[in-house]
Amino acid sequence: MWTALSQFYARSVSSNGCGGDEMSKRIIQNRFESAHDFRTAPEVFDALNRRFGPFSLDAAASRENNLCFAYFDESRSALERKWFGRVWLNPPYNDIKPWAEYAIDQVARGYVQSVTLLLPAGTCTQWFKSLWEHWSCKRIIFITGRLKFGGPHSHKDKKKANATNPSVVFHLDAGEPMPQHPTIERIDREMI
Repeated sequence: MWTALSQFYARSVSSNGCGGDEMSKRIIQNRFESAHDFRTAPEVFDALNRRFGPFSLDAAASRENNLCFAYFDESRSALERKWFGRVWLNPPYNDIKPWAEYAIDQVARGYVQSVTLLLPAGTCTQWFKSLWEHWSCKRIIFITGRLKFGGPHSHKDKKKANATNPSVVFHLDAGEPMPQHPTIERIDREMI
């Protein structure tokens, strides 16, 4: 299975039609436009918190949408602070690359035990490749179906609450033994 998935991934990243980070920009523009304050659905967060937590820090939150007692918001930029513990990260989708790079950095420096990221399944992007190939990436979970997001913006425009793309979860863990390859799973949205 790993061989087939890695070959698929290699083809999608290297193909000329993929678009690289341009694909990421289209995903972002379709999803949020200027609003990016969406909350992960409680059932999704709870399932991932049971599996990879308990999470001690929500690194990309607001007062209205935080899911952990400790959180960083825009006024306390997570990209300028040292993270700690087991980190939950569902960053704004309007600029994922610096969040992915910072998550990798925090794990590599040993500041955190783990980082669990919920992202759009942008397999053609550089940030996706960086996460996939990092030594700390232990699990990749593709979620079939479209997730629904809550928060302040979802009440104004119900359409914005639905993800426009499938989602993926990356679990980076500094403490687990290094596997040769990350474990890849698929789960249906309805099973969460």
